[in-house]
Amino acid sequence: MKEQKTIKIIDKIKYKYCSMCEQWKVYDIDFRTRPHRGKRIAQCRCKICENKRREIRRLKDPQKYKDRLRNLKLRQKFGINLTIYNEMLNNQNGLCFICGQNNNTKQMGVDHNHNTKEVRKLLCSNCNTGLGQLKENYEILLKCIWYLYIHENKLDITFDQFIKEKYLDKIIKN
Repeated sequence: MKEQKTIKIIDKIKYKYCSMCEQWKVYDIDFRTRPHRGKRIAQCRCKICENKRREIRRLKDPQKYKDRLRNLKLRQKFGINLTIYNEMLNNQNGLCFICGQNNNTKQMGVDHNHNTKEVRKLLCSNCNTGLGQLKENYEILLKCIWYLYIHENKLDITFDQFIKEKYLDKIIKN
């Protein structure tokens, strides 16, 4: 019967056996650990061997690796998975919900309410970044519209006049 090689302690230093390179390595330095039932346990492969294994898997099927990573990020950040993301993208015909542009070069950003974490729609990076930079504030957005309008039409009116005289209605009708 083969002796099971797992952990040994020499001079108060804990060592663990790597099943891939078949060497004894320092437990706290050379192995990744994770919580398990109230304590931390190490993987069966050292960090170097685990990195090699992951790289081989990634090179074997890059799209699968990319999808797994995207799925993980979507779940962690927004609470949705890749299937839901793809359904949203299909429902929007692959277009940004705000500007209607096709974002072939990049994936659409998941727009969400920063307070409630509720996922809203998929936006191109320009629209998503713009909303974020404007702090998702209606008044700031309206002031941006006012600013563009008065300079394009060479008007000298205040923001209050712009709102009172319903210039926004005129913009929307055009």
